[in-house]
Amino acid sequence: MYTLKVLKHKVWMKVIGLVLRLLKSPRPMVLVGEDSSVRLAKLVASKGSRHVLLVTDRDLVSLGLHEKCHRTLAAAGVEVTVHSDISPNPTIEQIEEGVSLGKRAGCDTVFALGGGSPIDAGKIISARLTNDVTTESLEGFLKVKNKPLPFYAVPTTAGTGSEVTQGAIVTNTQQQRKYSIGDAKLVPLATALDPLLMKGLPPVVTAATGMDALTHAIEAYLVTFATSEVRENASIAVKLIFDNLREAYNNGDNLDAREAMAVAAYHGGMAITDAGVGYVHAMAHQLGGIYHVPHGLANAVLLPHVLDFSKNHVTRQLAELARLIGLEGGSEVDLAEGFIREVRKLNRDLGLPATLPEIQSRDIPRIVDRAIEEAFAASGVPCYMRPAQGAEILRVLSAS
Repeated sequence: MYTLKVLKHKVWMKVIGLVLRLLKSPRPMVLVGEDSSVRLAKLVASKGSRHVLLVTDRDLVSLGLHEKCHRTLAAAGVEVTVHSDISPNPTIEQIEEGVSLGKRAGCDTVFALGGGSPIDAGKIISARLTNDVTTESLEGFLKVKNKPLPFYAVPTTAGTGSEVTQGAIVTNTQQQRKYSIGDAKLVPLATALDPLLMKGLPPVVTAATGMDALTHAIEAYLVTFATSEVRENASIAVKLIFDNLREAYNNGDNLDAREAMAVAAYHGGMAITDAGVGYVHAMAHQLGGIYHVPHGLANAVLLPHVLDFSKNHVTRQLAELARLIGLEGGSEVDLAEGFIREVRKLNRDLGLPATLPEIQSRDIPRIVDRAIEEAFAASGVPCYMRPAQGAEILRVLSAS
């Protein structure tokens, strides 16, 4: 049965690879630099928006990070309704609350400000406000029939790349799982990469979101149908992250490092929207759904283990990434192993853990089965993971 699944997947990946080459994902207009978020708010007002649903989270509201955009919109005569009840893993219930708010207020535009969670939630809310369907029915790809409300995004973390991708992740609390919604219609019309909004990020958040962006870039670089453009975007992201993430972590006031990380996350987002991800994300999604492990943290801890699992099938690509970050000498095998060591070292330098004790042995079969199914659905993984291999990775990470 497993062998048959692999054969079907290989055929399906050839089809997806062809489709991705033919269907170019749209790109948002991008504003970069200090107070670019304010410039974006002015742009939204100039487009004729009358009532904006501002999707964010409570922490950002308590810090007042939404205020500049809110005031700019209001000064231009645009009404603003704030939906700040978005958790780190946005749920169906939180999205439905946003839809209800938007309908009652008569919102004609959605403006998301925050990490990947508010942006993902904003994408789905903008689609739900023009499509009379349930959020659950949008699971999968190309399910958004009608054009969403105009949607704009301002990331306040440098990690998810959601400001450029066509995907969104939702948590189904009843089923304890996360699922994806993917459609080119969900790509924001414009985004702002504003380092001022990232200046106050706690180091632990800087670390986890930065490793999320690195995971995007690496997984996209390694998928079977990665194009030259995908690898170019992924390479830009990898280089910028290795050059700037430690500085952003150690000196959060360094706006140059913050801006470089925001640009890295954007390029990583472009890479995955054109090529997808792999087993790191597939497993991380399950850990988020069951244990609410922050997505970036789960990716960071899983990444070197999955690279170890895959390295014999992607030695050349890992060696290329090793040279990109300045490693030299030795064989391609040596360089590939050196790159994985550098990923582990980066995790250590950022104070990230090497294990996830939240993982319970009784849950491992369910986590692995769901992760493998997710990967079979849409990931051009370079090699195939059997349940026993996935279980071994999780047992090592559980430290139990």
